Amino acid sequence: MAPFLPNAPAQVPGGIGLSGFLLDLGIALPSSFFLVLMGGVSSILFYLYAKHYRGLNSIVFAFPILIFFFYYRSFPNYMAYWLFPLVLELCRLGGPNLRLAFTTRLPSIAWRPPTGTFLRILRQRLTPSVMVVMTLTVIFAGVSGAYINQASNPRTAIQINGVMDPDSIGSATMINVTVTNLLATPVLPIFFVKYSFLTYFWASNSTSPLNSGSASSYVITAPDALSAVPRGDQFHIVIYDKLTGQLLGESSSWKSDILAPSLDNPGLKWWVLDPSVGTKVPFNWKLSLTNTNPEWSGISPLGVNGTTGVQMILNYTSPNAGIEKMALSQKVLLNATNLSIHFNQSLTTNIATNLIFGAIVADGTHTLYYIFSDRATQQTITPYSANTTVIIPTQRSQWNSVNLSPQPIWNAQGWATPPQVTFTVFLESNSPGIYYASLDNISPV
Repeated sequence: MAPFLPNAPAQVPGGIGLSGFLLDLGIALPSSFFLVLMGGVSSILFYLYAKHYRGLNSIVFAFPILIFFFYYRSFPNYMAYWLFPLVLELCRLGGPNLRLAFTTRLPSIAWRPPTGTFLRILRQRLTPSVMVVMTLTVIFAGVSGAYINQASNPRTAIQINGVMDPDSIGSATMINVTVTNLLATPVLPIFFVKYSFLTYFWASNSTSPLNSGSASSYVITAPDALSAVPRGDQFHIVIYDKLTGQLLGESSSWKSDILAPSLDNPGLKWWVLDPSVGTKVPFNWKLSLTNTNPEWSGISPLGVNGTTGVQMILNYTSPNAGIEKMALSQKVLLNATNLSIHFNQSLTTNIATNLIFGAIVADGTHTLYYIFSDRATQQTITPYSANTTVIIPTQRSQWNSVNLSPQPIWNAQGWATPPQVTFTVFLESNSPGIYYASLDNISPV
């Protein structure tokens, strides 16, 4: 759904409907226009439903999709849900019987004396079609008038200076933009970024009004990872006046030309909801749970604002459940796994009971295990044909910094260099207890 204007009613158009397409053209019409338009379309569809239900057949199930296409804030998920009964009815009833519909609506005309015949036919047969054409003409005339008025009276000049990804999440989270006020009155810019078919609110570093004829540079930031612009995507900046709620302008298209990070979201600061596990996870990381109860075990953000890392909590309560495990993983290049990990583990490593906190580098055929052990005094490497285990000494209940260099070990085993590997940080146990491990940084070196 489209965003809400802060401290104001939700009046920002957007989505995959008509309002979103018009916004791409720089046309922002009031919500009342779309409500009237939706009401008119609904009336026409209800008329068709009442007069030609048998001929329409399954196409009736497409009516909600058509109606909400004209709403000023479309509901893509709602429109998609209606496709399921539409497909089922198409299979059961078949497509619309257009022949029956046209036969019912336009029967053969018996010619009569010329006096009044044309007017009578126009009144009886063509009036609905004429009304539809007139309605569409008025609609497009109004839209074109609004477009011409906005194009001839620009309110602001918008210049995008650059996009940034300071936290290396693989998406643009910061944009530098210069706005020039061309109106005779001050304005208070409020920023939205539109990519794909949705419009997202972005926060600004300034809350001061912009005087008439003045120009100012703003740094706007994404409030969450879903609002960030993915690398390589085209986007527009849409600016409204917070004082009046009016559209001030829309920038030209700009590409999110940020560099691809070797490891996404290394600071574990940006989080999103992962529907597959029903919880928030670090952006571009995948959470995997094995034999764990999500009510007692899981991950949570570190810090007051949840922007300083992740805490892994494993609550092992059933001795008959086997090994319980949780893991955070990401696919990267092999040379991108040269990493520095900053972590704090509360557990005492016990390989016999699989009480382990560590990391894995794997390509599906070969696996390189790193075990962070508070019982080890020196690093050891134990090679096998398909896997290798590296034990690294650490301190319990203290912050540790560990450097991983998997590529030399990988090459030393004679394993072929894969195009991509999966890097994983995991916590597992086969003995009852509550175990914690915290990470605040996984940085490439």
